[in-house]
Amino acid sequence: MAVPDGLGQWVLGQAIEVPGPVFLLATFEVGRWEVGRLDSVELGAPVFLVQTMDQAVRDGRWEIVGRRTPDVGIEVPRYLVPVGLGGELSVQDIYGEVVGPATAEDVARLGPYKSYSPALVERALAARAGAEEWLDRFDEMLAAGRCK
Repeated sequence: MAVPDGLGQWVLGQAIEVPGPVFLLATFEVGRWEVGRLDSVELGAPVFLVQTMDQAVRDGRWEIVGRRTPDVGIEVPRYLVPVGLGGELSVQDIYGEVVGPATAEDVARLGPYKSYSPALVERALAARAGAEEWLDRFDEMLAAGRCK
């Protein structure tokens, strides 16, 4: 999908997983691309990897420009969730399913579930392009370190 970057340009975004009205979005810096010819575009590593709502897609602000199978190197995030009365932590997948108890490594690496509004995603893209000030909260939206 084409997502505005705040400078009048478009960033290529891809829905990686769509468990409902909130979906996992990866954005890429690819320069120009041709609508309908996305299979030939070299995506590289995503810049941002965020859970966001589909409102910008439904209202047409983010235009679907083609379909492409997601790169298997993009790791679908998992989250820490408290389970039970004792405050034990478990790991939850993007679909809301608890997949098991959290290990010490999970506790050190994973965080709580977070979703970002399309407007905040657009502000992060604008900041990345130099059109807006970079906010600390944009750091947690970066894909670096979360992809294989």
